[in-house]
Formats: sequence, structure tokens, C-alpha cells
Amino acid sequence: MKKNAEKLTGKRWIAILLILSVMVSVLPALSISALAADGPSGTCGDGLKWSFDTSTGKLTIRGSGAMDDYAYDPSADPGGRMAPWYDYLESIRTVDLPDGLTHIGDYAFCRSLITEIMVPESVTSIGPDAFEACESLQSINVEPENSA
Repeated sequence: MKKNAEKLTGKRWIAILLILSVMVSVLPALSISALAADGPSGTCGDGLKWSFDTSTGKLTIRGSGAMDDYAYDPSADPGGRMAPWYDYLESIRTVDLPDGLTHIGDYAFCRSLITEIMVPESVTSIGPDAFEACESLQSINVEPENSA
């Protein structure tokens, strides 16, 4: 009887170890899924961060300072780079810009599907091609307090 109890206890330990090993192997996948649910994000200038909500099509910029300038075609512009949200341009429907943003980067929103944008009071310059080929863009609104 004692041998059977010892065998049963050994089997329980093996089962517990198997369960623990499965849990440990699944946790990293759960963490990656949780991060992916937050959506893509990154930086777009000193002091500026961006995030994109794939479910709503909203690009949000947060922070303060000048947005980086970007290139329309990096292969034609040595050292140039595409906007960090380039892969989502055809999904961007709205853009939320923070008060504290001082410059909207060149080619920042080119080819996006935004229909309107509100330029904050703090913006003093906009890259000449920031809204290049934005065929859906109907209005660029500027905060009344913006003297630039």
C-alpha cells in the first residue's frame, strides 16, 4: 500500500511540474498579446510620443517640442526616413495633437485619410509637405490663440 502511495505522490509531482512548465511557456505569449493590444507606439521627436489605436483609426501625439521631419521617399532622400506611423497611414482617420507641439514635421501625415485636423496654439511651423496627398483632408483648423 505504501508503494502505491509513493507512486501516486511521484505522479502528482510530475503532473504539477508539467502544469508549471506549460504555464511558464504560455506567460510570454500572454505578455506579447497584452502589449499588442495597446497598439503601435513610439517617439516622433525629442519630448514627443505617438500611439495609434487600430480599432478607431486615431493617431495620438503627446508631449511637447518639435516633431521630426520625414521623407516622402527615403530612397530619394539619403538619410531621410518615413514617419514612424507610415504603416498605418491608410488607416489613420483622426489625429490628436497636443498643446506644446511646436512643429508639425514635413511629410508627417502625407497620404493619410484624415478629413480634418486641429493645429494647437503652440505650433509655430508646419513642414511644407506635412499634408501632401491627403485627398480626404477637408479642413485644417487652427486654434484662435495661435498667432503664427
